[in-house]
Amino acid sequence: MRPELKLVGDAVGQQDLLEGVVKDPVLEVFEFWKVMMMKERSQLGFARREKITRALKIGYTVDDLRLAIVGCKFDAWSQGENKSQMRYNDIELICRDEVRIDRFIEFGQEYMRRAQRKEKEARERDTSDAVPMPDYIKQKLEDLFKKGREHK
Repeated sequence: MRPELKLVGDAVGQQDLLEGVVKDPVLEVFEFWKVMMMKERSQLGFARREKITRALKIGYTVDDLRLAIVGCKFDAWSQGENKSQMRYNDIELICRDEVRIDRFIEFGQEYMRRAQRKEKEARERDTSDAVPMPDYIKQKLEDLFKKGREHK
């Protein structure tokens, strides 16, 4: 697992969630996206499955796509801070082509570097004011983890 994603697992205290509770890689990516984007009602239809499958076939790993999802989640423009105030965060868009995947991976890496830096600074100050992930995402990830354990 990529070190950048370990922080996501540590934030929820459930590293198993990120280590393959769901065995189908396409479904694993899709479920991670649903949690991160708070899209509980979204379905894995043909278009979404096709884009995720294509990304995996051309060589991106599940961890790469998770990192791209994190990058999209914490990119202000993709989350609606743009001229049209529209969110551009569908998994089909994230996985549409190599250019988008690479761009979102870079955003994810930058977010993780900042979060790790804040966490390190907080430890150095001996405080716990650095929060690498919002509470609602932690809760969604914990819920997903519980569901995954129930299916085993």
